[in-house]
Amino acid sequence: MPAPSMASLPPTPQRRAISISSVLVGLALTIVLFPLLAVGAVIADVLRGVRSFRFARLGLFIGNILLIETAGIISAGYLWLRAGFGRRLGTPGSLRRHSNLQFWYTSSLLQAARTFCGLEIEVIGLEHARAGNAIVMGRHCSLVDALLPSSVFGQFGHQIKYVLAGGLQWAPNIDIVSGRLDNTFVSRASASGKTDLDQLGDMAGRLTESSIAAIFPEGTFFTEKRRKKALQRIAERRPSELDRAEALRYVLPPQSAGTFALLDGAPDADVILMGHVGFESLSTLADIRDSVPSTTPVRLKLWRIPREEVPEGAEDRIDWIYDLWAQLDDWIHENSAGSGK
Repeated sequence: MPAPSMASLPPTPQRRAISISSVLVGLALTIVLFPLLAVGAVIADVLRGVRSFRFARLGLFIGNILLIETAGIISAGYLWLRAGFGRRLGTPGSLRRHSNLQFWYTSSLLQAARTFCGLEIEVIGLEHARAGNAIVMGRHCSLVDALLPSSVFGQFGHQIKYVLAGGLQWAPNIDIVSGRLDNTFVSRASASGKTDLDQLGDMAGRLTESSIAAIFPEGTFFTEKRRKKALQRIAERRPSELDRAEALRYVLPPQSAGTFALLDGAPDADVILMGHVGFESLSTLADIRDSVPSTTPVRLKLWRIPREEVPEGAEDRIDWIYDLWAQLDDWIHENSAGSGK
């Protein structure tokens, strides 16, 4: 389900009160009702003949998520107090501590998925994540893969500058912590608007050797319905791209405006392409439920493109990004189950 535009979100205080209260109430109910929920989950597994204890695993996973969210909220409150009641949130020390909290949050969620859901991730090309000053373009097909840039690049001490959908501000930790860091929230409805693009360029202009910018050029999860809609839009507005867009099998055609704004804002930054297979079955909550426990490892690969290989002209850049997306599409085909590889 597409995230709502930022214009449709309630004011920040009201939104945060709702999201934080939901987490705290959910955690309290889980603790109080834990014995009953645990017995119910085991009974459901037995009655359904689920030998892997799927519902018990899911219950523990959800409880762990609520604990992580609560710990993150408390930690963010402590960092606000430490920053002089919010007066020094923009200082280097405060930004570093918030970046560490963001890394802990994303890594903890992935660790919970490993522990309770059997998720395993194999990373190919991890050496490309050691150096910063790069723009990461990632495949986006699930509720989980947005955690990858922080988890993968954060382990090397890099601050992650995310381009995030405005609807993610309903998640309290993303709203609070990411809002204090150098991230940019955009609406899918206006992702190519001048204001959004200006913000992206400004954000990229603050990249350093110890930071990266992360964007998902597809803009939303891949589905066949969205693919057809994207192709129809390209046929109407940019017919010269249609043949190349139609050749993509596993990824949506890239929406290049945001990526190009980042490139213009950081003229010395390399580009890192981030692809993965194995998250396709985790695009909805129902998919996640049915995929527990996971039996197929996720494979993630990084390609680093030196800046001198990135063309400057607009038309050349269109060809360049489609070449990268075709390379990603071929790699997904070669590494996907059922591809014959």
